[in-house]
Amino acid sequence: MKRRSKIILGVTLTVCLVPIVMPLVYCAVASYALRRAVANLEKAGYPTSWEQLAATLPDIDSDRSGQKAFYEAVNALRHVPHAPDNQRTNLIVEGTARLPDLGDPIPQHMLAALEERLKQVEKPLGLLRESVHGPPFLLKDKIELGNPSAIATLAGIRIGARLFKMQAIHAAENGDADMAIASVVDGIRLAEALETSPIIINGLVRIACERIAYDSLEFVLARTDPSSAQITHLDQILAQTEIDMKVMLRGELAFGISNCERLLGDPKAISNTLSWHFGAGQRNIPSFGPLGKAWIKMATVSQLRSTRMALELWDLPWDKFRTAYSKEMPDESSIHFVTALPPDAMVTLRAKELEVVAMRSCVRLALAIERFSQKERRLPNALADLKPEYLTEIPSDPYLGGSFEYALTTENEAALRFQNPCRNKPTDFVILP
Repeated sequence: MKRRSKIILGVTLTVCLVPIVMPLVYCAVASYALRRAVANLEKAGYPTSWEQLAATLPDIDSDRSGQKAFYEAVNALRHVPHAPDNQRTNLIVEGTARLPDLGDPIPQHMLAALEERLKQVEKPLGLLRESVHGPPFLLKDKIELGNPSAIATLAGIRIGARLFKMQAIHAAENGDADMAIASVVDGIRLAEALETSPIIINGLVRIACERIAYDSLEFVLARTDPSSAQITHLDQILAQTEIDMKVMLRGELAFGISNCERLLGDPKAISNTLSWHFGAGQRNIPSFGPLGKAWIKMATVSQLRSTRMALELWDLPWDKFRTAYSKEMPDESSIHFVTALPPDAMVTLRAKELEVVAMRSCVRLALAIERFSQKERRLPNALADLKPEYLTEIPSDPYLGGSFEYALTTENEAALRFQNPCRNKPTDFVILP
């Protein structure tokens, strides 16, 4: 009887104490794990605060007038009204309208829509052009969950990139090579405005803007006959253009820790984060007090681990990076609070960086082919024909490490191709000299 009573008492105590003890244990483990993760980062020399990160940024003497014009232009572009009576205008500006093939003319209704939209944005687009051609300045917006102004700035930058593309296409279709090339250059410089902004989401927007500029250049080269001086100018800009996502990954470490600290001090922010992460939609999930804070800490630890792992593997060739990272981070599912990226998206991030590197190389090859065809009055039979007069080195495919595929599809058309993991299919860059 006594034994039975002891068993009943033990079960009762267990049932009563487990809900109390286990959360306390979880909170203690979460706090220890976060402290250890931050200490390990500091020991390895990684930034763990915004102040440490800011000390590593380039010392740029910011041009305040240029920065003011930039933000004024971006803000104005975000608030340009849509034209409800002309849906084609919106589709073109948003980049969802399909343009005709490179050899076919743009329909008149599409040209009219472009003209209408470009007139609407003439003033802010002029301000944006003025700012990206001035002295460089730092974009120091702190991107964090609950800071919509910085996210809105990125949205405005992307709208500007699309508008520069539309301006380039419109000018090329009307035979204005100078304006077309200038608009492409403006798009590239706009992407470079995010060069020193050390956070992943800014890098993703920069990659998107750069890709938009290269898409427009493919169209411009097919529609116009740029001069040798214009081609050389473009090539010089591209030679100086590069993106280092490792800088932004280091920024993700610092911002992740700073954002964790911010969330821990705001129960409402914890509730919003839990609701957003678990897909609650309009339903609000409570902050769960210490348990909610513990979840934030553990998710931050996972974020820091995935980011550091990506940093340490980043310079590996594509296949080795993908294999090694997937092996080290097989089942992670927490979020990056700053960028809203799951840790497994680091592989996609690396693929996107390589995609824009491949596109940039294709553009440089296309410019060299353009110079070759202007002089030889024909297309080269192989990329090796471009050395050494038109290119000192032939760029290699960043994914596979070998040469880009090059083929003469017709007597007057050639195509560069690379395998594109971002799109699960090859990407072609068509050349019509």
